[in-house]
Amino acid sequence: MTDNDYLSLIQQGVEAWNRWRSENPEVKPDLSRAYLFEADLSGFDLNHVNFSRVCLIGANLKRANLSGAELDGAYASGANLSEANLTGANLSSANLSEANLNGADMTSAQLEATDLTAAQLTGACLENWRISRATKLHKVEGRYVYLDRQQKRCPLEGDFKPGELAVMLQAESDRSPSQPSPTPSPPKHKQVPPVWISPQVPGVESKPAPVESPPEKPTEVAALQPVATPRRSRSIPWEILVGVGVGLAVIAAIASFPRTRTVTELPPLVCNEPPLPSLADRAPDHEYEDGTRFYGSFSNTAPLDGRGSMMYPNGDRYDGEFRDGKRNGCGTFTFENGRNYVGQFRDDQFQGQGIWTLENGDRYIGEFQANKCNGQGTFISVDGSQKTGIWENGDLAGDNLSCDRSPLRLPGSPE
Repeated sequence: MTDNDYLSLIQQGVEAWNRWRSENPEVKPDLSRAYLFEADLSGFDLNHVNFSRVCLIGANLKRANLSGAELDGAYASGANLSEANLTGANLSSANLSEANLNGADMTSAQLEATDLTAAQLTGACLENWRISRATKLHKVEGRYVYLDRQQKRCPLEGDFKPGELAVMLQAESDRSPSQPSPTPSPPKHKQVPPVWISPQVPGVESKPAPVESPPEKPTEVAALQPVATPRRSRSIPWEILVGVGVGLAVIAAIASFPRTRTVTELPPLVCNEPPLPSLADRAPDHEYEDGTRFYGSFSNTAPLDGRGSMMYPNGDRYDGEFRDGKRNGCGTFTFENGRNYVGQFRDDQFQGQGIWTLENGDRYIGEFQANKCNGQGTFISVDGSQKTGIWENGDLAGDNLSCDRSPLRLPGSPE
């Protein structure tokens, strides 16, 4: 099956998808770089799926099974992963800022260089999860977490004070594996239940994401050890003091950074385009004098209202809706140099909501006007970094970032 086949199956809903997975347990779907912005994947069986660099911004993955899944470099800002099964998942370099991870099982998950800025972790199981100094933990919040699947609670009583969880996790990420842990790990002979039973965690509202802290150099990976959190006593472990120092340094460093609007403010996209049809062995329904070929319902002078495909002499291609003889509605425009646009059109131009993908893999997701990024949108670079804000005439306001990179020459409808 192709990635488009998998996406079509997902659109059929959780029952159809899970039934197919149970009938084909040996298949590990490849959905790398798929676009699942704000998709409803709650309860989906996604174990061992390849979600590398997938777009899951704002997606609903509540109680989804993502055990063993490859989510390296995934874009999942603001995603709902509450009570999800993330055991053994690879989340390295993923963006989980503002994600809801309340009650999630993250046993043995890999989170090296993962962005957890302002993520919610109340009731999450963190047994043997792997974080590093490059893991971004600023503003991570949670009332309590579990250090093993037998629900060893931390803190033992009460809740973390504001910012206390982030400090504890930062201290863990800063500890080299060669350094002794303050308390021993659970005995190896101790039986661990095969299934994590997530506690019922009341919903916690996400707070606006702060700006990201300055990147740090990757270092050795540290597994979270069962650290006893202070019970409102005056005696504070040295690791916490070190963590507080690190936290204060980070806060001071980012205080002067400009704030941008968060990705959760992105408007939902309205076009859900099907896979492109094959035209290799098909004769055109009409050929223009300049060599442009049209495939679909055609009148004497122009395409009829409805869907069709148009191949231009320079190798560009449009597949989508036509109205009044022009590109109007939803469609996909593919340029011969590898760029493409999927979204809304008006009178042959990019207008409305869409996705603009450059030949190197960089993507802009958001609003367009007159063939340019214009309005609210997010630019996601191929290296995993992203910027969100208001765009004006192709440029991010207050920044030197452009989503065009070179002049766009979009052909009009031939006459």
